[in-house]
Amino acid sequence: MYHASIIKAAIKHKVNVVTTSYVSDAMRELDASAREAGIVVLNEVGVDPGVDHLYAIKKIDEVHDKGGKHNSAHFLSANKEITISKTDLMGVAKPYFVLEGYDFVAYPNRDSVPFREYYGIPEAETVIRGSLRYAGNPAFVKALIGLGWLDTEPKDWLKTGLSWAQVFQKAIEANDASESTLSSRVNEICHFPTKAESSRILSGLHWIGLFSSNPATIRGNNLLDTPCAQLEKQLSHQLRERDLVIL
Repeated sequence: MYHASIIKAAIKHKVNVVTTSYVSDAMRELDASAREAGIVVLNEVGVDPGVDHLYAIKKIDEVHDKGGKHNSAHFLSANKEITISKTDLMGVAKPYFVLEGYDFVAYPNRDSVPFREYYGIPEAETVIRGSLRYAGNPAFVKALIGLGWLDTEPKDWLKTGLSWAQVFQKAIEANDASESTLSSRVNEICHFPTKAESSRILSGLHWIGLFSSNPATIRGNNLLDTPCAQLEKQLSHQLRERDLVIL
C-alpha cells in the first residue's frame, strides 16, 4: 500500500526501486516522472508475480510459433469479465491436476483482464491467471477471513498483555477464552460442512497458537499483522528443509 509513496521519494532523491509487488494504477501513473528523473522502477520480479510472467510468455510464444491460438479473479471467461470478491475467492478453488503425487487446487489471482494485452494473446476468450495451493489451504484461509484474522483495521483493544486466546476471544466475540468456548464460536461462525473439516481447521488454528495462553506479540495494532510473528516461527525453514515452487 506504500509503494507509490516510496516511488515518489525515490524520484525526488533519484534512487532506483526494485520490488516484487504488482504494479498498481497509482504506481503506473508515476512512470513518466520516473523516466524524467532518470531512475529505474522495476516491479513484479519475484516468483508470483515475476517468474510466472516469463513462463507464461514463453509458452504463449511457443504456441504462436506453431500457428496455434490461446483460448485459455477479475478475469475473462468466454469474453465476459468476471469478478469474485476477496471474501468469496477461497470458496471458488477447484482441484487442478499438475503432477502425480500432488493434491492441488487452483483459484483466480487478482486482475487477469489486462494480461490478454500484456501477453499478446488477443485471440484468447478466456484468460485466468491463477494460484496453486495444496488442497485444504483455501478452506483454511477462508476460515481465517471469516474469523477476522485478515482484518487490517486498527483495534483499540489490541494491546500488549493479552494472551493469544484472549486476542482470539475478542476477535470473534466469544464469551470467554477457554478452548471449548472458542472452538464452539469458530464452528458457529464458519459453518463447516463436516465434523472432519471442523476438526482439521481447529487443528490448524491450534498449531498456529491461537488458543494458547502465551502472551501475544502485537504488531500493527491489527489482526492481520499480529499473527505474523507467530507464523514466522512456525513457518520458518528447519535444517535440511527446502522450498518448492510449481508454476
